[in-house]
Amino acid sequence: MLLANVNLFFEPQTDWARLLFLAENFGLRSGGSFELIRPFFLFVAVLLSALVLASARKRDLPWPTIILWTTGVLFVPQVFLPLYCAFLFWRGPRPKIKPPYRFALPWLFLLLGWGGLGWSFYRAYHTLDAQLARANQFRTFNWPNQSIYELRAALLREENPHTRNLLGQVLADAGRHEEAVKEFRAAAQNSEPDDLLPLRLAHSLDVENHTAEAAPEYRRFLQTAYCATATSDKCEAAALRLKALENSL
Repeated sequence: MLLANVNLFFEPQTDWARLLFLAENFGLRSGGSFELIRPFFLFVAVLLSALVLASARKRDLPWPTIILWTTGVLFVPQVFLPLYCAFLFWRGPRPKIKPPYRFALPWLFLLLGWGGLGWSFYRAYHTLDAQLARANQFRTFNWPNQSIYELRAALLREENPHTRNLLGQVLADAGRHEEAVKEFRAAAQNSEPDDLLPLRLAHSLDVENHTAEAAPEYRRFLQTAYCATATSDKCEAAALRLKALENSL
């Protein structure tokens, strides 16, 4: 997944499209900017909390007080850190003591905190919902390679006919109709309920000159509820194309 993000700017798009993507997803009005800097602030909070732990132990504070200040700075640093600084000023100079494990405990706390954050962000980045969301985002910005990568990664995590259908659509939009046919057929075999699936499959088969296979798919599309309940340009175009194919076969 990291490699996919490194390749983000190697899509065959213009610099303006890349700048637009960053502006809309990491601008001041979007939630993306917060999501981008949130890990940094969380890692800093763990660091500050470890420093407070070391400082409190050097001052020979009771363990309940140490735990209070450490957890407070960890979860609400903007409140508890100034309060702790004021507390140190009020308490005066620290006693000259050397508590046991004075360096080991803060380091252990820091490593466990950073390790836990890193693992949680890694897991969140690799969830199925996150992969599908990124695929949709890349498709919106017409970056098919990135979208295909994320959808295939999602399929490795969970086989799903709807994801197969989405992957087929992105492949077809990218002109890779032979691959799209495989994905559309896999989606159809697993009972994907999308009424437009036969039309997409028929179109990709048609583009690949598999007209004998495309005709039954056009016919199946015309028999769906999509065409039975309302008149649509897609249905009219499919009927015309099916008639042309039947005349040529």
